This record gives sequence, structure tokens and C-alpha cells, in this order.
Amino acid sequence: MVEKTISIQLIDTDSFDYEQEKVLREEILRIPLGMHLRPQDIEGEEEQIHFVARNDRGVIGCLLLQVINAQTLKFRQAAVEEKRQRQGIGRALVDAGMEWARANGFTRAIAHVRYYARPFWEQSGFRVEGDTFEEVGLKHFFMTREIKKEDE
Repeated sequence: MVEKTISIQLIDTDSFDYEQEKVLREEILRIPLGMHLRPQDIEGEEEQIHFVARNDRGVIGCLLLQVINAQTLKFRQAAVEEKRQRQGIGRALVDAGMEWARANGFTRAIAHVRYYARPFWEQSGFRVEGDTFEEVGLKHFFMTREIKKEDE
């Protein structure tokens, strides 16, 4: 369960929270692979939807949503501070993303999921489609989830 002092917020890319989000993504998603966020990695992010999990010290989790077409959103760059993982923060971010997607008329969510994160995404209602593929030097799964209207 998510701590009461943690909130999920939608942010803009011209905010301090976005700067903290990029630091978190670097620490969790890039540095372990010997990589760093480069300007070309964040190109176009001002057009994406950014959710962050915050506590009184700042950003501790994030999730980006990228519009693919009128029906489909790509869930990407999901990250939670290592010491905060397995506490419901990632799930709260995905739930917020699904709520936003539903409210904005999207019907399908997709994600490129690192092999070790597959159980998390399956527990969040996503399913594997097709074969594995390599991205950033790691095995990934292409996963999807139907976005149903709340009354379905």
C-alpha cells in the first residue's frame, strides 16, 4: 500500500519535478546499464504525459505516456526509487495512467517491458504479445492491455 504522504501528480516538462524525474530515470533505468540520458533520449517529451509519485522530499517514482494514435498509448520510462520499490508506488502510477487514458478516450495501452519487470506489468493487467526483442541491450517483452470503460 502507498504511504499517505505520497501523492501521484501530473507534471509539465518545464517544472522542477521534471528535472527530478530525469535524475530518477537516470539512476534507475540508465546507470545500471552503463548509460546516461542524452538530449536525444528526451526529445519530444514535452508532448508526452508525465506522472510522478512525490513525497515531502521530491520525486520518488515516474511514468510517461506517449500517444501512439487516437486509440493507443505507450506506457514508458516507469521507475521507482530502489528503496521504495514493492510498496505499491509503481502500481499507483500505472493506475493513474490508466485512469487518464480512460478519461481521454484511449482503448489500448502498450509497453516495452524489461524481462525482470514482466511480473509487475502482468499484475497490472498487461499481457505479452509476440516474441521477445532487444532494446538498450536487454531482453524486452511487448505487452498490451485493453482499456475498458469503467462500467465494463
